[in-house]
Amino acid sequence: MNNFMRVFLGFVAGVLATIFVLALIARSQNNRARNELIKDVLISLKEEEGMSNEVVWFDLTTAKGQEVRLCTQMPKEEVKQLLGKPNKTSVRQGYDGKIHETWEYEKRYDKGYDLMVTDFIVYFENDKLTSVSQY
Repeated sequence: MNNFMRVFLGFVAGVLATIFVLALIARSQNNRARNELIKDVLISLKEEEGMSNEVVWFDLTTAKGQEVRLCTQMPKEEVKQLLGKPNKTSVRQGYDGKIHETWEYEKRYDKGYDLMVTDFIVYFENDKLTSVSQY
């Protein structure tokens, strides 16, 4: 009877381990499928918007009072020549596989405090200008 219980418990443990491994594999495949679906939706939305071919102009005034005109699809090297080196940068890769980069330019707060505030933020996608936010 003792050997029977050992064999039976070993069988049950094997079945449970198999079910656990299969559940992990299914979960991993569901995550991959979900990520692919999100990627496809984002790409189709971008294509429907047609934003990539539209040129938009941005007129900015820098902290030094310099007037600068930027446009979408401008290379980031040209933006750097016009605006100078950014104070902060961040880079990430989106679900669509494109590289998204953010440059933040700051200016000194003009109320007598030693404080830097955001002047404007420049957004790039695959090294091309996409948008600008000025504060």
